[in-house]
Amino acid sequence: MRLAPILILLVFAQGLQAVPDFEREVWPFLKQHCYSCHDAKKAKAGFRIDELGTDFLSGKTADAWHEVINQINSGEMPPKKEPRPDAKAAFAVVEWVGANLKNAERQARMASGRNVPEVSIKADDLAPLATMTKLGRPAFERISFPAAAFAPLKAHATLEGIGLTGCEAAAGALTPLAQLPNLKVIEGRDSKADPADISAIKTAKPKLRVTGF
Repeated sequence: MRLAPILILLVFAQGLQAVPDFEREVWPFLKQHCYSCHDAKKAKAGFRIDELGTDFLSGKTADAWHEVINQINSGEMPPKKEPRPDAKAAFAVVEWVGANLKNAERQARMASGRNVPEVSIKADDLAPLATMTKLGRPAFERISFPAAAFAPLKAHATLEGIGLTGCEAAAGALTPLAQLPNLKVIEGRDSKADPADISAIKTAKPKLRVTGF
């Protein structure tokens, strides 16, 4: 049961695609399905789509967008008398809002100093990941890694990068990454690692890009 959150995160990271583009996918959807009732002229229920900003840390922007996706998910908007939106297009809007809400929450958490590890794993907890056919660039968030935590993955040919957000890596936890044949980047955000480990990895793989430590 301890490993489940990590596996879920990695499976998500494997299938992660680019966040939908606001100008190409989100705004056209709102313009077609929401604007006629929520523009400056009508503003039904006092809600105006044209005043929605994209800075989710500003004022009540996040709350407003949360209401938008609640209405879409519930099927209450657009009204039933209006043509139903394409499911894929609606999902793109929900996905864009969800990604921005999560990002805003993460930024707020980091600004308040609350971005600290929530899960401590054992040395062999990542072993099941070695059986996956493709790992790509998995992302870990708020995890405390013990020494040699990444040893089970040191020969995985498809592991191209590692993302660490709000993580802590004990001495020796990251050094096995230097043996990965196709590793290109280790991206740290508000994470801590042993400087000696980072130095050893850079020495072993001079072309490896290491950021955030």
